[in-house]
Amino acid sequence: MLSALTVKTARSVLRRFQHSSSRSGHACSWQSQRRDRETAMETTRLSKDFCVTAQISTDDLPLIHALGFRSVMCNRPDGETQDQQLFAAIAQAADNVEMVSCYLPVPREGPSPETISSFLEALDTLPKPILAYCASGERSKRLFEKAHSEKSDTT
Repeated sequence: MLSALTVKTARSVLRRFQHSSSRSGHACSWQSQRRDRETAMETTRLSKDFCVTAQISTDDLPLIHALGFRSVMCNRPDGETQDQQLFAAIAQAADNVEMVSCYLPVPREGPSPETISSFLEALDTLPKPILAYCASGERSKRLFEKAHSEKSDTT
């Protein structure tokens, strides 16, 4: 359960987030208590319902949920680095705050055709808005762009 201070902070941050991120491709950030220290989490809005960010932690999920995200998508393979939290921990934390989680890892070389197809299916089925993450946010961004490029090529 969120404390009153966390909810008040989240509401204030949500107002700033909504105001500053109304256009696609606009980077926005908010403050988050991560591992007992305050750090900034920056997201990039790629569409009305899809944002990307760098690696998140289980401590970030209550604020991410309070900001209005309904789904979190992991595009980072488990075990890529020793210090990253595994998807199972992120998924449990997401479930604890009533968010849907999706594991769709993308190797550094880029997404396969099957991954792109699964991504498009996830975009159609996951509750929105969606926050996708990987190590830096770049793979999630490239996956989104490649999927939309291929989707527009077939229509």
